[in-house]
Amino acid sequence: MRLRFPPLRRSALKTLTYSGMHVTIAISVAHALAGSWKAALANGIIEPVVQTAACALHERASEKAERAIPLAALAGYRLDAARSVLI
Repeated sequence: MRLRFPPLRRSALKTLTYSGMHVTIAISVAHALAGSWKAALANGIIEPVVQTAACALHERASEKAERAIPLAALAGYRLDAARSVLI
């Protein structure tokens, strides 16, 4: 059985999992470079938080743009509304 999430909830879940992954990697890399957990936590948390917020805003803008102008239309395809297929 496949779990299905509403679009907004799925987007929020995707952003949260991305954020967790990003923070983990950033702290690990910062620790490897600085050799200090204090410096790693300070540097490794600030950037991913800002990046995650920017990613969420980008995702929203992308979804809004897709609703306004479908990507298929930008690629030169037409949508046959009766059959819901690309021509």
